[in-house]
Amino acid sequence: MLDLLINSLTTYYGLDWVSVVFGISATYALGKQNRTGFVFSAISCISGIAVASISAQYGYVCYNFILMAMALRAYANWGRVRATA
Repeated sequence: MLDLLINSLTTYYGLDWVSVVFGISATYALGKQNRTGFVFSAISCISGIAVASISAQYGYVCYNFILMAMALRAYANWGRVRATA
């Protein structure tokens, strides 16, 4: 049982767990209307890209790039007022 836990933590150098922790933290922060949630989301995506690259899951790599771009765009647009017609 302990071997299974250790193997789970070290298979992808712990990056999969970093992705999980930052992904959950991002969702929590954004739910509290905290802008740092976008930064946490980008960190989660970077970790996800690394894990997906190591495991040769290229669809997941693409997904994380898109998700990271959306998080960075949302971070840049946070608080901007849209012009209404």
